[in-house]
Amino acid sequence: MAVLIGTLLAVLVVAVVVYPFLRAWFRLPTPPSRDPSADPGRDRPEAILEEIKTLQLEHELGTVNDGEYHERLAVYRLQAAAALRNREQSGEDLDRSLEEEIMTARALLGDLEEEAHDGLYPGAGEGPAQ
Repeated sequence: MAVLIGTLLAVLVVAVVVYPFLRAWFRLPTPPSRDPSADPGRDRPEAILEEIKTLQLEHELGTVNDGEYHERLAVYRLQAAAALRNREQSGEDLDRSLEEEIMTARALLGDLEEEAHDGLYPGAGEGPAQ
């Protein structure tokens, strides 16, 4: 019984040690890197801010020279401004459609209230009966 437990334990240890190597060996090839400007989340102001922070860190570390830093920073700032304009425009469109929906709901509610009032009090708007 002790031999069986020892054997199972040894197999488990070997599997744990060998697993990362086998996983790396059989890993699927990574897809080619995409163009960063094609990233769908790139037009979000938060993503652009993160890119600016990364650029500032790279500049502080010395991996990006001053000219390239200022050039890329200007591009990021323009992208951020465009993204904020797009967000504001989509917010205005959303506000407009929400207001239209509210007006439609109020009109329907007003019609229903009139129908309910007429159903409960027939002839209520005709004046006093003589």
